Amino acid sequence: MLAINGFGTVSCLGSSLAETIESLRSKGCAPGWAHDLSFPGISPDSLREADISRFDASGEDYFRLLGAERIKTESRSIVLLRHAMAELAPELDAAFTRFGKDRTACVIGTSTASLNEAERSLYDGKTPAEGFDFSMADVACMSDYVRDTLKIGGPCWSAATACTSSARALISAAGLIESGMADAVIAGGVSSVSHVTAAGFRSLGVLSPKRCLPFHRERQGINIGEAAVLSVITREPLLESGLFLAGFGATADGFSISAPAPDAGPQKDAVREAVRRAGIGLSDISCAALHGTGTIANDQMESRLMHDLLPEVPAFAPKYFTGHTLSAAGAMGVMLSALVIEDEIPIPALPYADGDVDPELPEFCLVTQPGLRCSGKYALSGSYAFGGNNASIIIGTHKK
Repeated sequence: MLAINGFGTVSCLGSSLAETIESLRSKGCAPGWAHDLSFPGISPDSLREADISRFDASGEDYFRLLGAERIKTESRSIVLLRHAMAELAPELDAAFTRFGKDRTACVIGTSTASLNEAERSLYDGKTPAEGFDFSMADVACMSDYVRDTLKIGGPCWSAATACTSSARALISAAGLIESGMADAVIAGGVSSVSHVTAAGFRSLGVLSPKRCLPFHRERQGINIGEAAVLSVITREPLLESGLFLAGFGATADGFSISAPAPDAGPQKDAVREAVRRAGIGLSDISCAALHGTGTIANDQMESRLMHDLLPEVPAFAPKYFTGHTLSAAGAMGVMLSALVIEDEIPIPALPYADGDVDPELPEFCLVTQPGLRCSGKYALSGSYAFGGNNASIIIGTHKK
């Protein structure tokens, strides 16, 4: 059992944890992009029509650019990351005071890094824009930024396992503390919008032209979002945190490069392992944050998982509210689960009418009516990624 100390976050739900809570309490939010950061983004229309035809740099040109000097400027992902770090200042100060910076580590989940800026540099004639170099597109850039900015001396790396990246970062944080390699770990994830990412999902036929509708009979796929979500993980709580990481489970089944195992077998194994590590039973889980992408394959698999293991557990789909925040999605699910079990917000409800949920899916308790509160102290957050990479995290609260 490890303490989860605070959250720093920015997404379309808000530029802080308080704004996120207010958005979910008052109106929810359409999927999309982080605002009010004075940094250029990509419009929803351009993402839906993403085109990679202009990516014509030869291998020779590309590798020549890779040899440029290290980071000289900030990318959008780093702006998002820095924004989340700033909100964690009280927890970071407490960790540094108690443990020292040499005993503080960081693990950051990311898959896009600064890909958006790399694209723009290629578009501008295959030469880097002023102050940019292609090392910024290296996923290690994100964890390096945290380490160098905060001058911490513990282990530092980035996790890049697509949509499970930040969940894997939190799992790695637990491993660092349990092994004695660190006393505090800054962990979470960041992802910013990118034409390459959009084009990839479009080529798979899963980029929805309208709002993402997880488990809906008319679902057409994902909306791409962006976010940063960070926390500080320690053995004992800092400040007044009542949250804790109770257990986790991870599997890698290799069923397909881009589709989950339809019987949900490997995903069920991840849930069972998380329950075992937490020392609880399936019946102790009181709510679930689903991966819920709105794709045909994911929603079929996840409905099967919930029907077979947790049919009566109230479940919600964060990506309806945030879009698919990719490598930040696992940490986003954990954060929203924390808000639910600590009673900061009701369980976020999908505003579906009777008959909207796909009748072909196995039945489970998908929350579609507003106002339902979580009665228990444990929540499950699930993340599932390309290549059969599966992660389940169980969090708990001492407030109940």
